[in-house]
Amino acid sequence: MQAQKIGPPDMICKDKFLIQSTIVPIETTLEDITSTGLFGKNNSKNIEERRLAIILVRPSSSPTVDAFSVGVSDQSNDKKIEELKLKITQLDLKLHQAEIAISKLQEDKTRMKKTKSLQKNCLVSCSIL
Repeated sequence: MQAQKIGPPDMICKDKFLIQSTIVPIETTLEDITSTGLFGKNNSKNIEERRLAIILVRPSSSPTVDAFSVGVSDQSNDKKIEELKLKITQLDLKLHQAEIAISKLQEDKTRMKKTKSLQKNCLVSCSIL
């Protein structure tokens, strides 16, 4: 990504950010995480995509104004903000549920390893007798 050398005179930008997300198996390693491996179009995984529009804001003459703050005054923007807050809350809930599911799967995996180890030990013990 590169910054524009000069902003468009009308401050209208058609650029968008593409945000992609997917669920990966628990055994996925850092080496497995690549943009082509996880998000390739020929991949059969469920990939969720969202596009975020870029909004350019003219800098104010005051150097103390935060560059990321945008004045919101009309009700339609307030409604959008409330909808976004609700979506964030819902995503937080889904994240929490996913973390619980991952924890349970890790416990199951540990339990299965112990069971296999016990079975192996039992087979070895039985074959010695």
